[in-house]
Amino acid sequence: MRSRKMAGGGFIAGTGAQSPRGWVRVTPAAAFSPRDTAEGGVIFKKKMWLSNGFYHGSVLHRDLWSSSDGATWVRVLDNTPYDGYSEMVVFKGRLWAIKGSVWNSMDGVRWKCVLDKTPFGGRGYGEALVHGGKLWQLGSGPDVWSSPDGINWTCVCKAAPYGARYAAEVVSHSGRLWLMGGSTPEVNNPPEKGYAKSTTHNDVWSSADGAEWKREVEHAPWAPRQWFAAAVYRGEIWLVGGFDNVNKRNLADVWHSRDGIEWRELVSETQFSPRHEPAIFVFDGSLWVVAGNSWPLDNDVWRLECGGKPSRSAASRARGQAAREECAWSRDASRWGAMRKGFHEARAKMGFLAAPESAANVGMLLSDLTGSVIYRKDPYENWNDENRWTQNHAALWAALGQSQIPADAVWAETLSPALLGRYRALTLMGARIVTDDQAAMLRKWVNAGGVLIAGGAASLHYQGGGLRPNYLLSDLFGVNYDGNRDVSDPNKVDTYCIVRRGSMPKAVPGSSLDIVRLMVFRAVKPVASLGIYKVSDAAAAFLPGITPGTSCEYDMPLGYDKVKPGAARVLAAFANGDPALTVNKSGRGLCYFWTPVYPALCHVARDWETELKIYRFWPNVRELLAAMVKDGLAHQKAALPAEVTGVPEYVEVIVRRQPEQRRWMIHLRDHGSTPGGVKGAALAAHPPAGESVKRVFYPDTDADAAFKACEGGVTAKLRDFEEHDMVAVEW
Repeated sequence: MRSRKMAGGGFIAGTGAQSPRGWVRVTPAAAFSPRDTAEGGVIFKKKMWLSNGFYHGSVLHRDLWSSSDGATWVRVLDNTPYDGYSEMVVFKGRLWAIKGSVWNSMDGVRWKCVLDKTPFGGRGYGEALVHGGKLWQLGSGPDVWSSPDGINWTCVCKAAPYGARYAAEVVSHSGRLWLMGGSTPEVNNPPEKGYAKSTTHNDVWSSADGAEWKREVEHAPWAPRQWFAAAVYRGEIWLVGGFDNVNKRNLADVWHSRDGIEWRELVSETQFSPRHEPAIFVFDGSLWVVAGNSWPLDNDVWRLECGGKPSRSAASRARGQAAREECAWSRDASRWGAMRKGFHEARAKMGFLAAPESAANVGMLLSDLTGSVIYRKDPYENWNDENRWTQNHAALWAALGQSQIPADAVWAETLSPALLGRYRALTLMGARIVTDDQAAMLRKWVNAGGVLIAGGAASLHYQGGGLRPNYLLSDLFGVNYDGNRDVSDPNKVDTYCIVRRGSMPKAVPGSSLDIVRLMVFRAVKPVASLGIYKVSDAAAAFLPGITPGTSCEYDMPLGYDKVKPGAARVLAAFANGDPALTVNKSGRGLCYFWTPVYPALCHVARDWETELKIYRFWPNVRELLAAMVKDGLAHQKAALPAEVTGVPEYVEVIVRRQPEQRRWMIHLRDHGSTPGGVKGAALAAHPPAGESVKRVFYPDTDADAAFKACEGGVTAKLRDFEEHDMVAVEW
């Protein structure tokens, strides 16, 4: 098999047409939410149409969008009436949605069901298209169906020779149907690194009538793949991206072929990120790639710029020019000056960036044993699967970051007295399994003056996963377990789980392990599920930063531990009197116990990543966590190594140390890209015991920052910055 790579600016052999110049990003973030598996490829009434889409955890977006230029997208419907993930085509002047049922529309707004149940059913990863004046459905099994009207369907082939193929791509080209790539549901041999029961292909098949099929290519030059996109553009078949199951990676390559046999790869100076399940369009003289899953999901829009003079509006041309200026930065000489400045700054900071270790004295304790035994049905399954354990900890990490609390992630399985000695405060959220050795070390650490902030269900399970009668660390917590509280009345639950199979999220009915393994849908804040707990007057001695009477919200169906206080004092309680937060003195240390099992899931977010800017915590949840850390440290006559104030919540503070140089490097990262930069930041630095600060300065310019003494350290006003800054403190 011959193949040729083609760079922008040449000619496509045999077509006489000038080749594409390269990919241009029309918009980095369209109006629709990030998604993959959105049904695209449809041009109707001089617009591109994008239907539905996949969100993390099999949540289905049921909306419908259209665009006349790729930059501005208009939501046509919030909730489409047809089956989720229906295949979209234009046929006989109407927009059609085909899956388990068949619908059509004259305008995309008003829809009519013309067939309640299709004979092929609601399969996933199939393809509907128009070929030879008929509607066709194939690519989700070995059978091939056609219909002259969308109502009467005929199975023209029960067992095509390519087998039970799914996640393939199908196009109509040169009077033939073409099926390319995809997967068959069989154990792969030789093994593929991705899904073990999915064997991917890079073959090409064609048929004139859908009944008789010919394999044109057994192994095309492009990698075997599934979840890719294909279209016919400028007289050729084009293939874009997908998932390489052999190597377990997303793809960003682009191939095209005039005859389906000889393939050429398009190499562009600018390129979209590797992704699977993008939507593809042929519109306004260009090939378009929209959204997809790059881990994370995308909502960007890319256009393949071509030679010739395709018809475009002045606004569209202006947007294309702006995108070229943005993406093809290497052609702009002024960018090199900015890069040169960046390299010089990095060189000036080199000595401050060389493998520094963390100086944080706060840690987020994670139990891998809990994640493996409790939150995965199979302890050996892939950790890439998201679950409520990872979701809660990602949110907890964001809450600490938004509170400008430098913290480390610490695995319980690596605990040692020396490691614990680095920290003055630790969170213990979601650690249902704590071993006897870990418990002994934590007791000794708290009694020596540590501050432990534990959450509901901490240390409540044996190593095998069984439920203990009481917490292993009940002596530290100062409370005893008295059962789990959640909401069983479905009328009081509007919290939903995210399920891996099926198109609808599942309501949270309780706290069984099968339920707690599921992530929680946090794109929308519930209403009926909300409960309130209030801070009591007794909190003043332990949480001076929180006003008595302060209310905090919790998602009640997620469950909380009902406890009987022993030595602990109740600092906050639910409306029914159940404790929500307690504190216990143990030796010279403190232990807070937050009875909600998933307190960090009290937020609204559009993703489960650890980027600070995507989390909106409910009132006083993040503030209560920050108070437990900061006021707990203060109660122990300790403090954070660096406290930064006067900054937006999306500014993260990271502290690194170089003991041999007797200094800290304090990084400030603005995740929110604050317009005009971050202004008015102030620093309070608390050096190691017995040390005095001698200098505060900026490593990139070696300029000093004026400082003055305060209790336990120094304070300084920091310079304004954009995106990132670093200040060094020496003693």
